[in-house]
Amino acid sequence: MIRKPTADPATDLEELKKRHDIIWKNVEYCVKRIDILTVTVCGAGIYTSFELLKFIPVTDVWKFPFAKYASQEIKCAGVFFLFGIVFNFLGQVLSYRANYIALQHTMCEIEVLRNTIENNPRTLKNYIVSL
Repeated sequence: MIRKPTADPATDLEELKKRHDIIWKNVEYCVKRIDILTVTVCGAGIYTSFELLKFIPVTDVWKFPFAKYASQEIKCAGVFFLFGIVFNFLGQVLSYRANYIALQHTMCEIEVLRNTIENNPRTLKNYIVSL
């Protein structure tokens, strides 16, 4: 996110600190969360697929002529459920990394702004007065 600096560095510093806190909460959320609904539904789908494969009669083709095709479709559904779980975990890892990079970027901006305030006595005086 590109930030437009204001005339008052102290205000900028406070905004950056707020943004830092928000991003840190996002990083913590990415670590703590597991999309329980997605994992549960996909896990149940995989379990159901395996259970159905047990009960499809593949030897008695005359009683159930489409058993061969049904088992292939059930296997395909199980694979799709497995992909759902894998993509869910991949999304969690990528969102954690994106939030962590945003956190590092914000910390760098805060450090640059602090150095600007410390090196400019007039700005430092305004910052102290604003506290």
